[in-house]
Amino acid sequence: MFYKNRNNIFTKSAAVTLVSLLIANDIAWAQPASFTSPKQSTLAVPTELLDPEFREKFAVSRSLLSSEGVRHYINEQIEREKLILKDRWKIRRTEVIDDIATSKVRGRIVSGANSLKSAALVRVARFLNSTGQVAFVDLTGQINISEEFGGLPVVYIDSMLCNTPDNCIQRHEIDEILQWEDLRINVLHIADKKEMAKWVSSHINSPDDQLKGTSCEGLNTRQIAKLFCGYSYPVRDIYKKLNATTEFDNEYINTMLQLYGVDETSSSPNIAASPTDMTNDGRGILKKTRLRSSHQTGKNLFSNFPARRSNKIF
Repeated sequence: MFYKNRNNIFTKSAAVTLVSLLIANDIAWAQPASFTSPKQSTLAVPTELLDPEFREKFAVSRSLLSSEGVRHYINEQIEREKLILKDRWKIRRTEVIDDIATSKVRGRIVSGANSLKSAALVRVARFLNSTGQVAFVDLTGQINISEEFGGLPVVYIDSMLCNTPDNCIQRHEIDEILQWEDLRINVLHIADKKEMAKWVSSHINSPDDQLKGTSCEGLNTRQIAKLFCGYSYPVRDIYKKLNATTEFDNEYINTMLQLYGVDETSSSPNIAASPTDMTNDGRGILKKTRLRSSHQTGKNLFSNFPARRSNKIF
């Protein structure tokens, strides 16, 4: 009897210890999401990351996984985390930024959609390792879990990168959100976010005449995403640090590339914190048009955008 009871005690203790480890440590969620996909049932042989040039571009987010691939990972990873954390998931893994204007994660975009007061932040385990990027913005509720935040824009961020010295990733993504909301509300006058999603997809390869007279004139939505990324709080320095230390899950990323492709071929742009710099990629777009108002208000679109500065955080 004593032997049997002792075994039961050891078994229960081991179970409690395992659950505690899973909750406390992000590494417990290291297994990648399943490779099931609604697009196809048979996987092609992964080849993209075998190309050294592509691998180098991908490692610094010069070539991004498509937004569909990123959403696939987020949806399945969060389902797994919610199974572990249950009712505690929302408390431990999410945060609502109540007042963007006074928040510590406000970046360098100081004008824009004044009606946008709040945004949500969701921490996702091994996001960088499994997608090649540190964060992702869902503006229009295309990710399942986004519906829990009442229509707020949602930033999905690698859970290990939420506490950089200057919150540079959060600042960058809030800057991107403000610019997209400014475009939606003040330029396009689109009230419904689902309609905005349709607009983004319909102009993924062609510009919209409504953008004449703005900094986005002549640009398709994929180019607009790069422009807004270049305007946003810089994350180049953190990428330099991460590229030297991150072990990417190449097998999983290869599979997602085969299933969903890269950003350049997707139906909607991957709005993500990437090291686009106004002195490099973004500068060409900036020079293309002057920053002019789309309304006769005397103010430039993004007129309060400050001069670029160095922001080394390591």
